[in-house]
Amino acid sequence: MWKILSYMALSVLLSCTLLIPISACGNSTNTEATGIQESNGKPITDVNTAVAYLLALRLVRYNMKTIDHEPVGYTKGRLTNVGSMKITYDSEGRITRFGEKPISYNQGLIESIGTTKITHDKDYPQRVAKIGEEDVTYNSQGLANNVGPSKLSYDEKRRVTKVGDVSIVYKDSKEGPMLKPTRPSL
Repeated sequence: MWKILSYMALSVLLSCTLLIPISACGNSTNTEATGIQESNGKPITDVNTAVAYLLALRLVRYNMKTIDHEPVGYTKGRLTNVGSMKITYDSEGRITRFGEKPISYNQGLIESIGTTKITHDKDYPQRVAKIGEEDVTYNSQGLANNVGPSKLSYDEKRRVTKVGDVSIVYKDSKEGPMLKPTRPSL
């Protein structure tokens, strides 16, 4: 019996260290207590990571309706939640927590979200240069273009409409009717 249990424990240990993605083993880089999820070379698909990018880049707007189908809530003009993720503020109006992730500041600029460090450009201190290990690039208009492999898309009002694979809809967005799938004609 003990041999069977020890083999089972060994197989779980090996699968959690070698075969299965880390998130399946309870030690994901996207847990509430840690920092921002790493992209692993692919565009992000996680709502919480997208919101963290928006917070770090100061791109959160008042009239956001949904972020990847998660409702966005406001109270007295302040973003208070995205889906079930709560956002809290200090007495100066700065965001202090994003879910369980604390947000720290240095000279008025976000310095970290959870354990993820936010690095600002030396020449343009208002501009974010890195979010964790992900480089932030900018277009000729000064808008953040990419965070690592995740592209940021904008509408005509210069509002972010997509971060990686996560879409953002605004209250005044022109949402077209949902198209029904059609069967190909034979």
